[in-house]
Amino acid sequence: MKNLILASVLGGLAAFAWGSISWMALPWHNAEHSQFQDESAVAKVLVENAPTSGLYVMGPSDATNRKPLVYAIVVPQGVDFAMSMLASSLGTQVAGSLLMTLLLCSAPSLAYWAKVRMVVLVGLTAGVLCFIPDWTWWSFPPAYVVMGMTDLVIAWFLAGLVIAWFTPTPAKT
Repeated sequence: MKNLILASVLGGLAAFAWGSISWMALPWHNAEHSQFQDESAVAKVLVENAPTSGLYVMGPSDATNRKPLVYAIVVPQGVDFAMSMLASSLGTQVAGSLLMTLLLCSAPSLAYWAKVRMVVLVGLTAGVLCFIPDWTWWSFPPAYVVMGMTDLVIAWFLAGLVIAWFTPTPAKT
C-alpha cells in the first residue's frame, strides 16, 4: 500500500513538474495561438453576446455551415491565475498517476522498461483520444495536436519512470 501511494504521488509530481516546464518555460503551447486584429472589439462583442461563462460554439454543428467556425471558452469576467489552479492540476496528475499505478500493479510480471512503455502507451492513447477529435471536428491546427500529444507522451514517460520503479517487478531467477 505504501508503494502504491508513493508511486502515485511521485509519479504525479513528475508529470506535474514536466507540465510546469512545458507550459511556463517552453514556447510551444502558444505557438499555434493567433491574435485577433482588434482584441478590444472582439472582447466587447463576446461580453455582449456571451454574458455567462461557458463553452460557445458557432459553426457546422448546427447544420447551416455558418462561417466562421468558432469554438471558444468564454469567461466574461476573466480569470486570475491562482494557486487553486496549480493545486487542481497537481491533483489531476496524481489521480492519473494513481490510475497508471493500479494498471501496472495488475501486470506484476512486466519488467521495469515494459512498465514504462505501458505508461507511455496509455499517455499516447489519451493523446489520440483527446486531441485527434479536436482536429477532426473543430479544425484544431495539426501542429497543436502533435504538440499536445507529444506533451502527454513526455509527461507520462517521466511519470512512468517513477511509477515503474515503485511497482512490483518479477523476481530474477
